[in-house]
Amino acid sequence: MAELSEKSSARSGLQVVVAAFLAYFVFFGYRSAFSVLLTPMTTDMGWDAAQVTSGYSIMMLLYAVTSYFSGMFFTKYGAKFCFGVGTIAGFLGYFVTSFANTFLAYLVPYALFAGVATGMLFVPATSTVRSWFIGNAYGKAFGFAAAGACVAQVILTLGLKAVLLTMDWRIGMRMLAIVALVLLAVATILTKKPPATYGMKPKGEIIGGGPAKGAPPRIWTVKEAFKTYVVWGSILSFFCSCFSEFLIWSQLVSYWVKDGGMSMDLSTNLYAFLGVLGCIFAPLLGTLSDKYAGSVGNETIARRRLMFVAPACGLLGMACLLLGLHSIAITILACVFFAMYWQGMPAQVTGYMGSIFGPSFPKIWGLATLIIMGIGPALGSYLGARLYVVFGSYRVSFIMALVMFALSAFFALTLPKKIREMESKES
Repeated sequence: MAELSEKSSARSGLQVVVAAFLAYFVFFGYRSAFSVLLTPMTTDMGWDAAQVTSGYSIMMLLYAVTSYFSGMFFTKYGAKFCFGVGTIAGFLGYFVTSFANTFLAYLVPYALFAGVATGMLFVPATSTVRSWFIGNAYGKAFGFAAAGACVAQVILTLGLKAVLLTMDWRIGMRMLAIVALVLLAVATILTKKPPATYGMKPKGEIIGGGPAKGAPPRIWTVKEAFKTYVVWGSILSFFCSCFSEFLIWSQLVSYWVKDGGMSMDLSTNLYAFLGVLGCIFAPLLGTLSDKYAGSVGNETIARRRLMFVAPACGLLGMACLLLGLHSIAITILACVFFAMYWQGMPAQVTGYMGSIFGPSFPKIWGLATLIIMGIGPALGSYLGARLYVVFGSYRVSFIMALVMFALSAFFALTLPKKIREMESKES
């Protein structure tokens, strides 16, 4: 029976990772698709980049608000409920928007439906993986789940590029609506509630930093958690990174085309290449982060250190992007650094907080996501486009992204190394 239970647990854990992979595919697919569709939409509708990007920015704001509630829904109803809502909204976000003929007809359905869909995916997907995989098993599991974002960037970038050669952006959006509907329906079927619901235990072993062996984990209230610098330091670090990340990813293809003079074909290929690198780095860095946590002997300390490394890679990527705009070799190096950041930061910040807050993590992460994503991605995406309109170049906005990556690394360094330090800051 024990062997049967172990096999059942392993199978359920795999289903959770696959479901999270699909959720990440659709969630980040919205970002990848937007980056490719931005130029065709501005050309066809006669809007400037800031107008079109405002829809994405408002979508990210609604995503953040929804994320807060999805954390509570996840705790009460489980991931199936959240993914089910995300399935319907994800389909409508693309499908209804594809019929837009006015700016308002684009802005409202895209921001509303896409915002609800993405908000119902991110926190439940992350929290489900964290509930099924802990300690020395978390990084690898999260890495494979997060690879869905990278696969989306590759497939949707190249797929949309092919579609846009012969069809307009509306057809592309309708095709994306079908993709979102099918993938999220599968994710809803596969995902699971926390393992304790089925009398199972999460895979992995706690690596220091947690409660004494055999002792029950502390149950944190959201109010208690938000009195600690663990939460606010993590929020500040991840906020700065997300600001830069969404500024870059939403404008990167346009930057290469307009500032770098590259062809649309080459730019989208580079964007897809970045996704390929992410597919490689996601499971690789996840596995290495687990091994590093094991060698350190304390998951909290290890994840904290890696939280510094991730935005440092983003900073190096920005430097390469700005200094090597007309060099393909340096641009490729920038993509390598960005992929390392991309697959490093989310896993480490959730791993760091999860190692401290344990089963209380989902509801805490839901409110943290509201704060981080309610401002960072929306503001970053919008300013990236607005500053281009003002200055006629993306250079100013990309320098801002570099500075924000530096601040992210700084805040990561200020995070408590031990629970004892956290409690002293709390008091």
